[in-house]
Amino acid sequence: EPWTKVNVYNFQDVSRWKDLGPKFVLQVLRDVRTTGSLEFAADMYPTILHVMDTVAQYDTDGDGLIENQGFPDQTYDIWSVSGPSAYTGGLWLAALSATIHLSKDLLERGLLEGKMDPNEARAACERYEPMYESGKEAYERLLWNGKYFKYDSSGHGHHDSIMADQMAGQWYARACGLPPIVKPKFAYASLQTVYDLNVLTFADCKKGAVNGMRPNGQVDNSSMQSREVWTGTTYAVAAAMLQEWGAAVEDTNTGTARESVVSDDAKESLWLAAFETARGIWHSGWGDFGYWYATPEGWENSGNYRSLGYMRPLSVWAMQFAIDKGQLIDRRKTTLQSASPDRV
Repeated sequence: EPWTKVNVYNFQDVSRWKDLGPKFVLQVLRDVRTTGSLEFAADMYPTILHVMDTVAQYDTDGDGLIENQGFPDQTYDIWSVSGPSAYTGGLWLAALSATIHLSKDLLERGLLEGKMDPNEARAACERYEPMYESGKEAYERLLWNGKYFKYDSSGHGHHDSIMADQMAGQWYARACGLPPIVKPKFAYASLQTVYDLNVLTFADCKKGAVNGMRPNGQVDNSSMQSREVWTGTTYAVAAAMLQEWGAAVEDTNTGTARESVVSDDAKESLWLAAFETARGIWHSGWGDFGYWYATPEGWENSGNYRSLGYMRPLSVWAMQFAIDKGQLIDRRKTTLQSASPDRV
């Protein structure tokens, strides 16, 4: 009975989680992009500012990047994280970009009249634009190691683990039609590293992307969640790969953003990696494990699962969203035709 026995998450105090607020903001912009309803954005805008001002308090050193506080203060709720981190920090940067974008759009169209003082939106732009620029610089300086973005910047324990979800902010920014939060060549390299280690070297590429992998190719066993495959995360990683592939093809065709252009071999690799990454969930979930219409939150290499019938696997639709919004099938045909007319 839902009125007497409330189904509530009480494992941790989620008011201290650093990723939920940014995700709310990004969900608003994603839905605006999908529906075209700026009126919805105007209705949500006062809450967006409240959420962003609250989360901004976690930028304790003023570099524009929020810090995790040494416990599992994000959706990976038993995987401790300390200081600036790839996952949470990326979502924060994407949320800053989303807030700036929505503020300017709503002001330009006069849609805040009667809902709130437009000067608050102007002040938000003045406050968050420099934070976004300095935060991007700090994110790269503190977390990029030349191949991927480290789990966090603490310098302790598993700080340099390769997190499958490290490009969550980049993925969400692309899905919302925002500029990338990191240099596209860095995103490409990070996703390729995830594929090479978290996917290919784990369970013969048949079980998806393991959440955490050590640089030496061993699974991160620092927590239960670091050694799990999260089905929804794997689909999100695959969607991010598709988006970066589409962006690289577009950059090549238009001649813009030359810094982001990667080799033809690299582009081909990431397109294939996206579907191989997702295929592992299908192979295990539908084939080996027989979960079918009760896809769980995650499983380990042994096959032990957790939380049947979970919602996160619905992120498989993010792959379709990336394909449709980016017209990727047409682009793929074009690239194949250019490479070899006989292949199309």
